Amino acid sequence: MSTHAFRAALLLALLPATALAQSPADARAEKIAELLAAYHALGQFNGSALVADGGQLVLKKGYGLANMEWQVPNGPDTRFRLGSITKQFTAALVLQQVAKGKLHLDGRLSDYLPDYRKDTGEKVTLHHLLTHTSGIPSYTSGPAIVEIGRDPHDVAEFVKTYCSGDLQFEPGSRFTYNNSGYFLLGAILEKTTGQRYERLLQESILDPLGMKDTGYDHAALRSRAWRQASGRSWRARTTRVPGGALPTPSLRCSWRRVPRPGRRDTASSKPPIRKPTISRSRC
Repeated sequence: MSTHAFRAALLLALLPATALAQSPADARAEKIAELLAAYHALGQFNGSALVADGGQLVLKKGYGLANMEWQVPNGPDTRFRLGSITKQFTAALVLQQVAKGKLHLDGRLSDYLPDYRKDTGEKVTLHHLLTHTSGIPSYTSGPAIVEIGRDPHDVAEFVKTYCSGDLQFEPGSRFTYNNSGYFLLGAILEKTTGQRYERLLQESILDPLGMKDTGYDHAALRSRAWRQASGRSWRARTTRVPGGALPTPSLRCSWRRVPRPGRRDTASSKPPIRKPTISRSRC
């Protein structure tokens, strides 16, 4: 599934109710299906789509093939790796721990990872990590990404080798999209809770929401089409924190319908993340 195809499917899933309410349900579903079919005919979309309006299903359908060699079709509930959309789960887990008083948004990186380099760790806060304003170099921006994708690493080794570079700018002064920041947040969650990220995600978000078809990226959870499409046997790698969730379209919709602003926090919790991040973003 190409980046363009995934973005098209995601945009459809995010269509506001006002846009969908301009015509009867059947006509809406037909128009959306025609749009997706056109993308598929142009070779721009192979995947699964789900569109809901006010909790009511409008369209749920698979398009094209999950594996062209084996002619395995995409169904409405084919699982796809979320990639960096997993970051929103990480952010929710952090805010849960903030609500419990175990983490603090203004807490320093070195407060939670004592072995992290002090010159950087004492400047960077959890808020900086959450908002991509830490200045820590992203491990996906350099040539080491090839090695990272090939070789497994434990968390401490990965943090030291790939998430501890010299600051690129003063924390809080700029926005630069950053995978290292979210890996560090995952490491902090594991250190603080004493649980592996995968288990914490399962027990704190997926199970309470009944997201039984969503989980971490393991071959046992993937559909046969996905395993065939990969062309190889996958093994869990340490780069699990920023982008390893594996849901169906239905489960992505379930997650989007979690009440805001608290998400999985208590009903009385407030959105502490919603405060000014930098005076002027350069993203």
